[in-house]
Order: sequence, then C-alpha cells, then structure tokens
Amino acid sequence: MRLEYLQNHITEERFKQRLQQYEKRREKKRDIRDILTMFTQTSTDIFAQIFYHPSKADELAKIFVELRAYTNETLGKIGSRYTCKVPYITETWEFF
Repeated sequence: MRLEYLQNHITEERFKQRLQQYEKRREKKRDIRDILTMFTQTSTDIFAQIFYHPSKADELAKIFVELRAYTNETLGKIGSRYTCKVPYITETWEFF
C-alpha cells in the first residue's frame, strides 16, 4: 500500500482511508482476541477449581454461566462499536 502511494498509484486521501480501515480492522480483531483470551483463561481456572474442589462444583458452574453471559455481552458491545458480526457462545457452549 505504501509503495502504491509512493509511486502515485493512489492518492494521499485514499492512502489515509486505507490506513484507517486497516487500523480499525486490527483494533477489532485485538478486542475480540482479548475477550476470548480472558474467557479461555478464566474457564481454565474454573475447571481447575472444580477438579481440586469437587464439593464447590455447583457454585463454580454458576460462575461459569455468568462468565459466558459477560463474554457474550462484551462481544456484543464490540460488535456494536465496529458495526460487525462477532462470535458468541451458545447455551450449549458452542462458538458461533
């Protein structure tokens, strides 16, 4: 893209527009990745707690459901901010 601009194949305005599009796409992907990383790491912690403290399984299962709701809510906000589709976690724990 820079080469196209330097060789005058695209205008400065078009170059700036494409840079903004690239940056917005990069930020959106980073935001989604951060939320899914948080979900994965927290889920791992919850599973470890269930393994080491089976008597707390019901309590931890509720926390897990709340984590899914929080994750979906936050992903929805990202979708609204960038006006795009985002992944979500279904009630059967599938990613779509």
